[in-house]
Amino acid sequence: MTVRERLLQVIDQMSDDSLAKLLDDLLDKQKQEASDLPVTQRKKSRVKAFAGLFENTVPAPADFDEDEAKWEYLKAKHNL
Repeated sequence: MTVRERLLQVIDQMSDDSLAKLLDDLLDKQKQEASDLPVTQRKKSRVKAFAGLFENTVPAPADFDEDEAKWEYLKAKHNL
């Protein structure tokens, strides 16, 4: 028996009240995790083709070093 089949079997055996409580708990947990994500500001672009590109970006960490990132990229690209 697969894990999926076992879970479906357990869910079928649960009472409606227990299942509703379980689903409410899972939804609350998911909302909590979603609210913990960093809020991104919508960046605007003057180029229409790029209008939605930056909408869902995650901000760079405070200790991000642009030069180090470029150097790591070049090392990987040219097998240095």
